[in-house]
Amino acid sequence: MGNNMKELILEDIEKLKTFDAPMMDAKDHYREIGIFVLKASLILLLTDFCISFTYAILGIYMLDNLKGTQYLIAPLYDAVRFGGISVAVCAFFIFPFMASKLVIFRNCYQPYLKSGDFINQEMVRFGKIILIFFAIATFFIGWIAGGVMVIGNAGAALLTLFFSNFLLSSTFDRIGVPNLPSVLERITKG
Repeated sequence: MGNNMKELILEDIEKLKTFDAPMMDAKDHYREIGIFVLKASLILLLTDFCISFTYAILGIYMLDNLKGTQYLIAPLYDAVRFGGISVAVCAFFIFPFMASKLVIFRNCYQPYLKSGDFINQEMVRFGKIILIFFAIATFFIGWIAGGVMVIGNAGAALLTLFFSNFLLSSTFDRIGVPNLPSVLERITKG
């Protein structure tokens, strides 16, 4: 499948040089971006809550003076207060750009490319790996910082940026098209 997929990708690159992508309806485009941003924000907030709750269970918080339901509410409060900051930053500054590219690819390019389904599967898998890496990095960096979610999220975001760049380049190497990003950039610029 590897060589066959490489051939399909190379054929698609040639097709993209002369391909005139259809225009997507603005209403559908922004609706799909909004849905993506909402889902990604909820996943990040849930991840922060689970990490805060795990910190509480492991006793990282200073919860000696909390009684009853306060013990369970403290991690939720921290997740919303500190995790919400990072979710808001991601939701307004990072997710829309990623979502726009994903939505345009899925609606305007994927149906016309021979390797479109494969590329879509790889993007979804890439996103899942990055989310898992972000959650693990948030947990351990936050643990080192004494349960402070802002430090955990900021450190995890930086590590995730470096990791995602490495993972992306190794994925292009794995499928046998290491120069794919530069080729696609030349095509889009004309």
